[in-house]
Amino acid sequence: MAISLRVGQAYRDAGAQAVLRRPAGSGVAVDCDRCGIRPRSICANAVGNEWDAFVALARPRSYAARSPLFMEGDPADTVFNVTAGVVRMFRLSRGGQYQIVGFALAGDVIGSTEGANHTFSADAAGRVSVCSFSARSFWAFVDRHPSLLRGLYLAAVRRIDLAHDQMAMMGAESARQKLAQFLLALERRSRPLSRAGMVVPLPMTRRDIGNYLDLSLWTVSRLLNRFARQGLIEIAPRGVRILRPAALDAIVNEIASP
Repeated sequence: MAISLRVGQAYRDAGAQAVLRRPAGSGVAVDCDRCGIRPRSICANAVGNEWDAFVALARPRSYAARSPLFMEGDPADTVFNVTAGVVRMFRLSRGGQYQIVGFALAGDVIGSTEGANHTFSADAAGRVSVCSFSARSFWAFVDRHPSLLRGLYLAAVRRIDLAHDQMAMMGAESARQKLAQFLLALERRSRPLSRAGMVVPLPMTRRDIGNYLDLSLWTVSRLLNRFARQGLIEIAPRGVRILRPAALDAIVNEIASP
């Protein structure tokens, strides 16, 4: 899982070609009308002229798999609202190793930070669509329109929940507890945008899941297949379907034998 430190420049070069920018005002309103994540998005409480003004700031972009949104250390001059797909967030060590620190789903906001530079990198786990905003324009607009603060508050709550989930997974005593917790957390985060029994998307590789959970690729594959044989999940082409969430929850809460 080693990645050369030159990966940062390689990602930027790839991203310059892979990202598809749409000119300002070209069909943005139509896209927003069809946006399936608006109830979960930061713009959910904007209405009327306020919504029109906010949409005018947005620049829809599309990223191919593994294309970078930004790299650790880059200027934090853009805010991204994920509208489709899954974004992989990771850090690179001085030795070139990468550590995945989370996955952003549709409706999540990334790119905002206290400092002037990004503290982690982000790329597309699969095909990803976002609405991007100039950070300066975005925060100036929020200052003038406090109704957006509720959406930002909910986005911050989701980030806190994600951190809590990660701590719980890292504190799990067994590999199967970690994976069960991961699947349930992903299903819970996807639930507002899907119906019960729908496939939970897993565009990230099993190696990525293992990196995030500190498990080997072999262990992740073995446990997913075991969960499927036990009827807890169904492995689908683009993800998994949670069949027995209560059974997965029981695994998460089981107490290891002394």
